[in-house]
Amino acid sequence: TLSYARRRRRQGASQETSPSRFLGEIPAEDLLWDGRDEKPPEERLAHGESHLKGLRGLLEHGS
Repeated sequence: TLSYARRRRRQGASQETSPSRFLGEIPAEDLLWDGRDEKPPEERLAHGESHLKGLRGLLEHGS
């Protein structure tokens, strides 16, 4: 889970912020923006499980 503040207080003044640049390097299909994703929960779960399976495969073959 990644989060960011939309607004921060700095030296008593409120400042608008934007998400970190590195989020642009993450494939869009790997990101779930709160309030922006319209995929059903089952599809999101299947997508996450697929990624975990891939990571497990990498770890098993790397040892």
